Amino acid sequence: MEDQLWTNTNVAEAIPDVYPPFTWSIARLLDESMNFIPGYYVFSGNICGRPYMNISRRASMISIVLGKDGKEVLKLLGDLYGQMPEQMVMPIHPFTRLGVMKVMVPIILRTTKQALKASKDLPQFLKVTPGWCEGMRERIKM
Repeated sequence: MEDQLWTNTNVAEAIPDVYPPFTWSIARLLDESMNFIPGYYVFSGNICGRPYMNISRRASMISIVLGKDGKEVLKLLGDLYGQMPEQMVMPIHPFTRLGVMKVMVPIILRTTKQALKASKDLPQFLKVTPGWCEGMRERIKM
């Protein structure tokens, strides 16, 4: 087991209430589908029903990609998660640059392809969705 830095900054603002189990399971599925960083999930922790984020892996990826140490990464992440105390030591996961690229490049390419397709399909989606929603409302009423 390794040291990790956890926060609920930004996550708690977006999701201020306790997560019911069903909502938590949906958040986990979304996390798994959008995972760019090996072993990193945005909603990686549920403490007393509240979402917490493990930022050690994100910071480790930034450290490897940009070649910065933990203190420099903490300063970069300060705008997102708040400034950390000076004596804070960022636990850095031992990723390798090659390992990171092997994982991230295919994910980035797939995500870009999906985004371009979604963007191209958006006008048709917006055209048919209101009717689909109305039909679903009727089916639910039955």
